[in-house]
Amino acid sequence: MLSLKKIRDNPSLIINSLKKRGLKDKIIVVEDVISLDKRWRNLKQKADKLRNKRNELTEQIRRFKKEGKKIDLIITKAREV
Repeated sequence: MLSLKKIRDNPSLIINSLKKRGLKDKIIVVEDVISLDKRWRNLKQKADKLRNKRNELTEQIRRFKKEGKKIDLIITKAREV
């Protein structure tokens, strides 16, 4: 079984190996794995950025509450995130 890291790092090596062994129908599977991995990485990165933004806003809300400032605008931003 191939690791995802190996497929990600050397897709041409895997594809060429499949061609040499006459398994051209498996090339589509490798290409799908690569495509889905890229999509998953992009979505994970977006989720991580949103999580970070939410954490920053939560910290800001905490500070503003402690200082007695209004937090309505920050809460609205947090809900959007």
